[in-house]
Amino acid sequence: MIRRQLLLAGAGLTGAALAAPRHAAARAVTKLDLKDPRTALESYVKLRGSLAEETVFQPYEGDIFLVANGQLGIPLCGFHGLQKSIWRHAKDGGYVNTDFDIGFYLDYQSREVLKTWKNPLTAAEVEVFHYRSGPSGGRFSVGGRAGDVYGDVAGRWSVCGEQIWHTSAHWSERPNPLRPEDWPKASAGETILGSMSLTFAGRTSEVADPAVQQAPSLQVWTNTSSWMPWMEMGQRPGFNLWRWVGAKGTPTHLLDSALVTAVERVCPGYVLNDSVWRVPTSGRQDYMRQKTGLELTR
Repeated sequence: MIRRQLLLAGAGLTGAALAAPRHAAARAVTKLDLKDPRTALESYVKLRGSLAEETVFQPYEGDIFLVANGQLGIPLCGFHGLQKSIWRHAKDGGYVNTDFDIGFYLDYQSREVLKTWKNPLTAAEVEVFHYRSGPSGGRFSVGGRAGDVYGDVAGRWSVCGEQIWHTSAHWSERPNPLRPEDWPKASAGETILGSMSLTFAGRTSEVADPAVQQAPSLQVWTNTSSWMPWMEMGQRPGFNLWRWVGAKGTPTHLLDSALVTAVERVCPGYVLNDSVWRVPTSGRQDYMRQKTGLELTR
């Protein structure tokens, strides 16, 4: 799925969420009282997922850039994938979700799925290991904190006429499961460093409409993180800078068929039967299992 296709799909899904045509007839601007906790909660859930009990799909694509002191920030590769989020009602009147993600690294120019990759810093040809993440998620309620890795309604709102978006930011340091003494090429160090900015953007009128359970939105995600282990950067200073754009709320019949086929190979029924894996994992954990000859968790 090339960038142009995804961006056009996203624009169509949101009803031109990012900009209305200049010749469009003037309409009354929808008002939302986002200072009201309940309004803010439901507006966030509409953009992030759904007020209804359903599974929400989001295709996405983006690029990974080099970030290193004194070096040009060249693109290292691209990626695309399919995220899905299962939403349910909570007894306290809030909402709970469970997220899953399957993604593939791409050649930056051709956008073909990579099998091997030449490291521009070391000149080494390495095998590429694609990724899964999840299950993860949180509980979203009035006055509560979600506990979700992607944030919650406590972020900041921006409204400009018919455009509305919510942004949250996070940063963390956590132990690296790949110890440098055991994984000298794959480990970035004793800890994994990361900082993330996440935005969901949609139409104000759709978010404010009480008849709308799920407002289609564009997701913009930027993440600076320690080197991915398959790149074999070792402990050299620097980071991967990820940026993706996703079309949240894409109906399954509009998903790119090649992407659906690819994710179905990884997890049969992921789209067609809403199948999932149960044991939490990540790209780093999957990499460790495959490199040591273990099967992926289910």
